[in-house]
Amino acid sequence: MCYLGTDGLPDQNDQKRKRLGEAALLYLMQQYHTYPPDKQAQAIISLLEHHAADTLQRDDILWLGWRC
Repeated sequence: MCYLGTDGLPDQNDQKRKRLGEAALLYLMQQYHTYPPDKQAQAIISLLEHHAADTLQRDDILWLGWRC
């Protein structure tokens, strides 16, 4: 899989203003890279919803993935 995205996803804050971060996103990508794209998308959405619960989105979020 190849991924391309804006900084909005790793920069999203939680309630304590802690960023999601590149490490959490990289870990998720390593765990799900063999899954179908729709399952990967759901995992990313779940991670973001869990991390950013009850906070406002602070930046645009664009994330693309495709098989190479």
